[in-house]
Amino acid sequence: MNESVKRRFDLDCLRIFACFMVIIVHASTQWWYVEDPGSIQWKIYNLYNSAVRSSVPVFVMLSGVLFLNKSELSIKRLFRKNIWKLLVVYCLWALFYGVDSLGLKEALKPENFFTLFQQIAYPKFHLWYLPTLIGIYIMIPIFWVAAKQKKNIYLEYACGMFFVFAIMRTTVLNVFESHETIKTILNVIPYELCGLSGYFITGYMLAEKKEYLVKIKTRYLLSLLAIIVIVTAKVEEYRAVSFGDLRGAYYANNVLPTFLEAAIIFVLFLKIPSDVADSKTKCIISRISEYTLFIYLIHVFILEHLNSWFGISTASFNALISVPAVSVLVFGISLVLAFLFEKIPIVGKWMI
Repeated sequence: MNESVKRRFDLDCLRIFACFMVIIVHASTQWWYVEDPGSIQWKIYNLYNSAVRSSVPVFVMLSGVLFLNKSELSIKRLFRKNIWKLLVVYCLWALFYGVDSLGLKEALKPENFFTLFQQIAYPKFHLWYLPTLIGIYIMIPIFWVAAKQKKNIYLEYACGMFFVFAIMRTTVLNVFESHETIKTILNVIPYELCGLSGYFITGYMLAEKKEYLVKIKTRYLLSLLAIIVIVTAKVEEYRAVSFGDLRGAYYANNVLPTFLEAAIIFVLFLKIPSDVADSKTKCIISRISEYTLFIYLIHVFILEHLNSWFGISTASFNALISVPAVSVLVFGISLVLAFLFEKIPIVGKWMI
């Protein structure tokens, strides 16, 4: 979400797309745990879910490109401008959702102070991303130094280790989750680069290899992406129908389908030429891109209250249409609110 380097149209477009993907994730899973896995509605939810699970990894990959491409990095500025703001934003939104959960009237009662504190200490599910991002940002100086070394050999090594010990190991553990011997063997060597930080450096490395990656035919990338989405959806459908397993094990961040999906989407957007749009369009895309953090934070509130206040949800009509329709509506409302909040002093600074 960093904007301190020169803007790139392809990355702005990708950020907006990733933000919309996040909304589809939550729109498609709104009734995913409720519907019968054997129903058509559930299968459609599941297919949408499979198609957009790489949204958060893509966000992290974008941050990797923006930070590691800097010619200079100030640790003091990193903490004061980026980490501190994310911490404040996290606390404010945890409070916002805590008050929303209790209701403003109840939240203001002194006897409910501890309950409100608990709501803040265990905030809304999607806010996990902010402390995770803070953890990655703390590691940025180390990644940045490695990125400046000759031929990026250290980051290439780190990417290789991330793929082997995080992506492949997690995938194999999911495949053989009931095989204790295999689990024991794979867990003998603890490897710490298993979180989203691996995607942070992977995004940078993919951008560095852009001149080679953009030569891959778009139809090949889209075909592979479609195969991954469909196969993963069918695997999760089988697990849900046969075993009642709704964990979405193959939708996790550190499994092979999600990794491949994120990489393919990233490369597809790298193929967008810088001169594809006029200056006015670029300006509009840039502005929307700047609002994506706010949209990410507010969209769950909009999604939930469209249902509780107006009875509008993805279960209102056929899921094939309802999921994208509700997602577009949520994105639009969130965007309008972002524009309005930006005009409010102090609130605009710390909430956008």
